[in-house]
Amino acid sequence: MNTECVRPLGLGWCFVNKLLVDLEKLDVDVNKTLSRFMDNEELYLTFLYRFPNENKFNELKEKIENEEYDDCILVIAHTLKGQTANLGMNGIYRLVCEIMKSIKKSQFNEIKEKFLALEENYNQICDVIMKYKRLVV
Repeated sequence: MNTECVRPLGLGWCFVNKLLVDLEKLDVDVNKTLSRFMDNEELYLTFLYRFPNENKFNELKEKIENEEYDDCILVIAHTLKGQTANLGMNGIYRLVCEIMKSIKKSQFNEIKEKFLALEENYNQICDVIMKYKRLVV
């Protein structure tokens, strides 16, 4: 095992360290989130690996594309906000908060631009997660 690429994680796998470093580059607060998961890397990875298959992002995207800015979109956005907060995905979390504020203030002209930034960060994070998930499955 190459100890240069491994943090003192219980799993001790080089790719886990690389995954976490890659996520940190995308504004994911790995250390704080691991602490919230009681430093249980396996539990954290379980939730990370599930994230790309969650539907809330796609539901939000559909609502925005159809310009359906009703109470339902706020519920979807709130759920996505909670998921990303729990996983330390600060960039996505902040953008969802901004989108929610714009909806509540009826500033609909700002939403699509904010969503494009959200979609970019979301896709980058999901790509990284899936890249490393394929290594363990």
